[in-house]
Amino acid sequence: MLHTVLDFLKTLTNPDGLMQLLTSVFSGWQGYALLFAIVFSETGLLAGFFLPGDSLLFTVGVVAGAGGLNIWAIIGVLI
Repeated sequence: MLHTVLDFLKTLTNPDGLMQLLTSVFSGWQGYALLFAIVFSETGLLAGFFLPGDSLLFTVGVVAGAGGLNIWAIIGVLI
């Protein structure tokens, strides 16, 4: 258990490992739906003020720039 947690923390501090993790989280239609839900909740619902807005958009842009996501699909989902 502790070994798994330490491996996860090492992944977060390794730029290549972090990029692979973010690409796997945001890939597929579930990732695009998650992005839509977070941005909609932040802007459309009163209880969504605690969600990461600007930092999430920056992170998604970095992952899309690395080739992990389709930038045109992201633009369509987030607008």
